[in-house]
Amino acid sequence: MAVLFTALLANNRVLLDLDLSNNFRMNDDSLSILCESLKAHPTLLTLNLPTSHAGLTDKRNINRTRLLVEIVQQNNTVLHTIRLFDRERDEHIYTQEIHPYLVTNQYRPRVLAVKKTIERPFREKVLGRALDCVKSNPNLVWMLLSENVDAFVRSEEEEEEESNSEVAVAVAVAAAVEDAAAEDAAAEDAAAVAGSKRKR
Repeated sequence: MAVLFTALLANNRVLLDLDLSNNFRMNDDSLSILCESLKAHPTLLTLNLPTSHAGLTDKRNINRTRLLVEIVQQNNTVLHTIRLFDRERDEHIYTQEIHPYLVTNQYRPRVLAVKKTIERPFREKVLGRALDCVKSNPNLVWMLLSENVDAFVRSEEEEEEESNSEVAVAVAVAAAVEDAAAEDAAAEDAAAVAGSKRKR
């Protein structure tokens, strides 16, 4: 039954939450099959695993937790919550190798939202605020920076376009100054002619 269930999961592409905590008994072999079927699942956000209702040895806790590591490290970029009883997992492995991936996936939609911000000045402000919020988490800082390099590093095309724009502005300003000077000169000439006519 467990094999059939996990086979269906492997072909599923719409599941968001999977709660097995209350109505599903799962031994280590079944957990292994389940984890294999959930690798790189495109939509699953939360996974609530059942308890074995029995004390597990440290070795079994390590093995079970290692299976979960494979889920989050095998190109799964959406799963952000795994619920598993503390007594049935290896806390060190979970904290060091699973939790950082889950947090990263939780923030990923926000990173993409920053990336989709088109206008550079506004995007730079949004990115700055986001970096300030996650500055204590190196993984999130790296993810924000690596996904938004173009927000703070200008390409050669952009630099050339900006340079051309500055040149165009300078030319326009110079032309405006020249036109204003010509108008002032014309006005002075007109005033001088009018003054000479009055004297006559």
